[in-house]
Amino acid sequence: MVYVATALETLFPPPVNLKTGEHQLNKTKETLANTVDNWLRSHWTGVVEQQRPTRQGDLKTRTVAGFWMWDFYEIRSRVAHGDAISEEELSMTLPPLPHDSRSVQIYKTEVASFLYGALLIHEKLAAEYQPEETKATQDEPEEVREILKYLYHDFPWKMDDCLKRLGWVEPPKWGYNPKRASAVREYLFFK
Repeated sequence: MVYVATALETLFPPPVNLKTGEHQLNKTKETLANTVDNWLRSHWTGVVEQQRPTRQGDLKTRTVAGFWMWDFYEIRSRVAHGDAISEEELSMTLPPLPHDSRSVQIYKTEVASFLYGALLIHEKLAAEYQPEETKATQDEPEEVREILKYLYHDFPWKMDDCLKRLGWVEPPKWGYNPKRASAVREYLFFK
């Protein structure tokens, strides 16, 4: 757990104090949660958000994934300080898929590793790995851009399936539409 958290901290370090030149370590958890929030909000539709009370009594709105990162980092801090952590705190249960009746138990370090990989790809490699179809869509109609964005998120990485399964994004509101499919087919093959 500490290793994955350290990898995330290295990729997204907390801000530097301008007077001392040192990282503000007390901002690490907030930095990581904000990074997850910003990534999801800028690249995914249907991001699930929630509110939680702060110590000051205000309500803080974040993505469910941002709060997940916040909680993960809390557990990481307890592990690093030698506190006892229960098995239930280290794992989580994912709901069953529509075609299955069994839920799945996974460790939070697996989710954090997935998140690290997704953020690493986004931060360092996204432009190199985007399919050509999504690079050249700036002048295309909104409908075509929406479909191509969906294809990019769905087929190459399967990130959307993982994010949906974690409850961090909602499934798209539209399903298969013959008119849309025809527009995409025409765009991809006959342009």
